[in-house]
Amino acid sequence: MTSQASVLASLPEQLFEALRRAAITEARHALETYTDNDPVIRLRAAMSAGSSVEALLKAVLAHTLPALLAEKGDVHTQLMLSGLPGVKGKSYIDCRTIGGLEASRTLKAAHSIPVPIDEDVQHVFGARNAATHLAILTKTDLARAIRSLVVVVEAVMPLLNETSQEFWGPSLHPHAQVLQQQVVDQRALLFEEARSVALVRLSKLQIAGDEAFQAMTDVLDAEGASDELEGDFARVVRRCPVCDRGGWLSGYVERGDLQHEPEDDYTAEAFWVERVMQVESFHCEICGLDLRRELLPVAGLPLSLDLEPDFDPPELLEDMEDYWAQQELDRIRGK
Repeated sequence: MTSQASVLASLPEQLFEALRRAAITEARHALETYTDNDPVIRLRAAMSAGSSVEALLKAVLAHTLPALLAEKGDVHTQLMLSGLPGVKGKSYIDCRTIGGLEASRTLKAAHSIPVPIDEDVQHVFGARNAATHLAILTKTDLARAIRSLVVVVEAVMPLLNETSQEFWGPSLHPHAQVLQQQVVDQRALLFEEARSVALVRLSKLQIAGDEAFQAMTDVLDAEGASDELEGDFARVVRRCPVCDRGGWLSGYVERGDLQHEPEDDYTAEAFWVERVMQVESFHCEICGLDLRRELLPVAGLPLSLDLEPDFDPPELLEDMEDYWAQQELDRIRGK
């Protein structure tokens, strides 16, 4: 029988490989059975797809830093996943890890992924939930979930220095590639549809004549406008891929940890917080082009942008209060 000590010592290594194997097994089962005529087998395929995506996302986090899987920073779980003794009286069975959606958010914060997978992850988990809790799922929704599963695998495998061919195996990889191409083609089609609508709007504006058109574009063109940051929301100007004028990328701001130059004095000027904008959409006021996140790479637009650091971070006040409190405590102790 495996001892508690041996489980503890090898848990971080075992965890990654166990999650990876589970992701592969469940994904292959889903791809093999989602077209079955038996509705019960199709429900099981949806459950397998959801289990595969969750295991795969967690495998990447385990490969990056196992402690990232701890739910709400649970101390016992962090210790165990770091190969250390956990809280007295508890074992690996008492570990509490994050769910699939939280794993997706954590992975996005920890890694740069060249294609958006947020909606695909939600599609797969939505299908799994419907199959699990309602026992109802249409063939159309299941097929969409399987395509999303393929997209997630294709996007995530490079983070493990592996290929989707290794993941699916030689017999299933051609099927997965066809589904992946369907998604690529569909997104290309959606972009072309949005582009056509924008071109029609642009041609209508030009009917008014060059002078009137120039006057309108001067008002609506965002080129040269300053970035807009308000709380967690940001808008940044980028050139429109249709009319070649200034449009707006919109999204939310992720903040890093409080940074400090060690060689500087402990003053406010020595602190800053790095900021990254996760882009959710693009809109051009001139041609009316509207693109949601999943279409941005097709249009050659970024999914994330580095913003100017915040040199007056609200985190600074609390940090400095802690610092000066410690300085006073050290003075009292005679250090």
